[in-house]
Amino acid sequence: TFLYPGGAGAPQKEDVIARSIQYMRNRLDKILTIKEVADAGGLSISHFSHLFHKTTGLPPLEYFIRLKLEKACILLYDSDIKIKNIAVMVGYDDPYYFSRLFKKHMEMSPHQYRSLQEGRRRIGENVVMEAV
Repeated sequence: TFLYPGGAGAPQKEDVIARSIQYMRNRLDKILTIKEVADAGGLSISHFSHLFHKTTGLPPLEYFIRLKLEKACILLYDSDIKIKNIAVMVGYDDPYYFSRLFKKHMEMSPHQYRSLQEGRRRIGENVVMEAV
């Protein structure tokens, strides 16, 4: 069997990127290199980086950081887990580095984010209680 670019045997670009994103999601507690993710997709680093950026609008590592921060936001919102433990859960052993990274992207510290979300939840609970 011969594989031709774009032929029936060739993986679709979107499939490679979707699999790469899933690979990242399954490893949010790790530190990944572009090489690891490109290898998982069966592509060279340069081809993978170009294809990933073209498809998602972001470089692969920036996308990975955003996935980690998305997970951190969910944990900050839905749990009482300590911020230093959330940092470890999303692959950062240094909670201060995690906090700086979070603040850079979210424009507030993890503590401020959690406080803001708690305030919004309380307001929502009060609105529901008043409606009953």
